[in-house]
Amino acid sequence: MKAAFAILIGLLPTSSPAQNDLIAGRMNCEVVASRTVSSGDRQSLADTGNGAEHAPGTTLVVDYKHDTSNGLTIYLGEPNRANVLIEEPFPASSFEGVSRFTNVAEYRNTYSEVSFGRHGMNYKGNDQLFLKEKCRGGDWSGHFVQTSVSGHFTQVVSLRCQPFVHVIDDVFARLKADIGN
Repeated sequence: MKAAFAILIGLLPTSSPAQNDLIAGRMNCEVVASRTVSSGDRQSLADTGNGAEHAPGTTLVVDYKHDTSNGLTIYLGEPNRANVLIEEPFPASSFEGVSRFTNVAEYRNTYSEVSFGRHGMNYKGNDQLFLKEKCRGGDWSGHFVQTSVSGHFTQVVSLRCQPFVHVIDDVFARLKADIGN
């Protein structure tokens, strides 16, 4: 009996301050449109159609996680992580604070930044992700902009997102509390 009890205790998850400090959320996003914009003089738009990397109907996820010791991490890609489009940690040391004017938290790395608020998220690096909450029903919409390596075209992907694990308010409240606002 004691051995069975010891095995049961050994199987229970251990908690550490870092594990209890993590807040992680997810949005499931459907690609509703995908266009390629030429960087040439004509600035033509072309439907990328069903053969596109981010074709309409494709599912992408936006994951965001925060813990006070490691900061904020933003992820955009396929749910199974087969195609990672954005995955960038913003360490706690890159936290700039919460703007009193825009009421969004801001993180800045050397070549990228993220603005994170209760009603919007904007990542700017080599690519860009912009999402905002619609007024009705908690739906989110926005776009992902991916510049080609050659720089000759940019793909603009329109997204419609639904919160799956909705903890944006929790993350934002923690960030505001961290700076005493």
